[in-house]
Amino acid sequence: MVSNTDFHFRAKDDPISEREFMAKWRTSVGDTFESSISMSLLSVSEFARVSRFAKKIRFTQGNYTVTPSITHEMRPMLTYFPASSLPIDPAARFADLFLTRSHWKEDEIAPFLADVAVNHKERDKLLLKFARATTGPQGVWYTARAQGGG
Repeated sequence: MVSNTDFHFRAKDDPISEREFMAKWRTSVGDTFESSISMSLLSVSEFARVSRFAKKIRFTQGNYTVTPSITHEMRPMLTYFPASSLPIDPAARFADLFLTRSHWKEDEIAPFLADVAVNHKERDKLLLKFARATTGPQGVWYTARAQGGG
């Protein structure tokens, strides 16, 4: 059995295929837990009490990005990219996000905005301010908005 110390996340700029990552992860956790692992476990969920009625809102932080495959033979690649490493300032955060990838789908960028936008309305305001939305055959994509004088 491989010990947990033998399983390391790769550096930010060192992508790994999902298949290879899952194989290493399964080996690392051993027989007892290998059937329990899934990519959804890589999102950190936090629950916050919103009122005395104990409403809960789920905030998800991203921990990786997926580089889509260019051809059918290539598999998507995962790259370690924790949201916690991004700046808190929204302008700086969007700059870093768009330096990492030039185009983002809403479900891909949302986890990286969860800790700077308290709800969907706030996130949408930030996207309007710092990103340009383009609709194509694959849905809505966000790209960097040129920041001018205000």
